[in-house]
Amino acid sequence: MIEVTLSPRRIQAGQDTEVTVTLTNVGEGVCRNVVFHLDLPWQIIRLSGNGQIETDRLPAGASVRGSLRVRADDVGSWPVHSSNFSYRNRYGSTVRNDDYTDLLIVEPVVRVEAPPPRLKAEVVDGILEPDRWGAFRIRLSNIGDTAVRDVSMVVRGPLRFDDTRPRWLPSLLPGDSVDFPFDVLPNETGSVPVHIELTGGYGQQDQSVQLQWAKKVTVGSAAAVRPSGPSTVLYVSANPVHTQLTYAAAEAREIRKELAVNPAFRMEERGAIGPRELTGALHNLHPRIVHLAAHGAEGYLYLEREKGHPHPVTPRAVAGLFSETTDYVECVIAGACDSEPLAQEVRRYVDYVIAVHDNLPSDVAIAFSIGFYQALAAGEPIEKAYRFGGSQVHLQLGDDFEDHPVRLYTRVGGAHAGSR
Repeated sequence: MIEVTLSPRRIQAGQDTEVTVTLTNVGEGVCRNVVFHLDLPWQIIRLSGNGQIETDRLPAGASVRGSLRVRADDVGSWPVHSSNFSYRNRYGSTVRNDDYTDLLIVEPVVRVEAPPPRLKAEVVDGILEPDRWGAFRIRLSNIGDTAVRDVSMVVRGPLRFDDTRPRWLPSLLPGDSVDFPFDVLPNETGSVPVHIELTGGYGQQDQSVQLQWAKKVTVGSAAAVRPSGPSTVLYVSANPVHTQLTYAAAEAREIRKELAVNPAFRMEERGAIGPRELTGALHNLHPRIVHLAAHGAEGYLYLEREKGHPHPVTPRAVAGLFSETTDYVECVIAGACDSEPLAQEVRRYVDYVIAVHDNLPSDVAIAFSIGFYQALAAGEPIEKAYRFGGSQVHLQLGDDFEDHPVRLYTRVGGAHAGSR
């Protein structure tokens, strides 16, 4: 006896679906000269395959399969049957099964509603000279999990715009950022408001999104708007129980020594850092550089909680924190093992991230920090200071550390290995 099964028996309307037909010998002997052809009703369209199975021999307990691709647009339960289903049983007698029938059930498409998009707009290079043509950029970032398509953005304000047409973008995927430049002629000084309006679509059901932001650009000389006071380097360390971060005090001491030569920098230290202490330090200090010295594993950063117990923080959570500090944090140094996944997330919001793609020996960490902060104190930019950090590792530790594990990530570029 041969049993026929269809899989799946439930398909979604409007979707191309592969249906498998299985013939199984559920009797005790061998069946021979097996022929089966599946006939479909007019409501179900055959796209490929013929649904026909032929085999000379089908032992007891064995199965043979065939497949066809179908599509149905009408919801319902539609009968299928076979106009040609025959075989010889173990006694050699011909068996014809003209009564085979089954149902293919066509169900409505279940659409998963996408969560609303989370977008962020910020002004970049927003310092303009009065009565002179200049440019600023609006950086649009997708900080959520939903892609946006057909993005249209309009910027308005008490400025003379060279081009007032909407800016258009075909799509903005999660994690992506795009800069839109605007050429303007300001005729007043101070903080000038600009209004950003955005429309777009998302999801399978063509849902629409409309967002607005109120931002400001500064009109005045660069000297007039430059922040007063020294740049802050925030050095935070965490050493929970059962972890081995033994070099933080020595590293902090060397950093302080290098920065002391330049009054344009000040260093603030926070130890035994937990989530609350970290956010508090960012609020109070508005640092330019944040140096995280902590234990890391598989991208997680281990801070401290009550009684020194480890508190693992995901890369996404760290990135979410720094997405709110783009006005003042220029560089994040993740001095933790396996912090490359963290860097990939944080670089979406911070211009420079320095992280570790493997383990971080203490002598490498200290040597790199000496070279990096020494160059920074001498007035070098972040990227060049990074290279000086790598050079200091090579100078102090030799060729065994030619490929040191510290990497630089930029907001728009890739990782750069250290160079000699």
